[in-house]
Amino acid sequence: MLAQVSIMRILHKPSPASLLVLSTVAVMAFVEGVYSVSTAEKPAVFDLLYRVAAIWSLGYWLVQDSRRTGFSWPYDLGLFLIVLGLLLVLYYPLKTRGIRALLLLGIVAVTYLTASILGMAVGALIET
Repeated sequence: MLAQVSIMRILHKPSPASLLVLSTVAVMAFVEGVYSVSTAEKPAVFDLLYRVAAIWSLGYWLVQDSRRTGFSWPYDLGLFLIVLGLLLVLYYPLKTRGIRALLLLGIVAVTYLTASILGMAVGALIET
């Protein structure tokens, strides 16, 4: 019962910053899935757009969420994100939410996997 209440509270009203991160992950995973099964070569600009969009959306989410939680960041959050982005994405939710962060990280992982599989299916349909 307690787990259901926590899940419903987390999923009840996601912030716009959280939706931005999830949509960025979904779009990028979908495109990666399409190109992974396609014979077409992925444009080089896609990698640049992916990195810029990922860093920007994560930075926006971190700033918005840290205002809510009162967590303070170093002055140059952009460089911090570029250098330690993956570790930061794992550390910050665990630090601010505790064990509930695993649910949030699981939602991001499921979003990525689902979008990748859908992208592969669409890519396979395009190729045939």
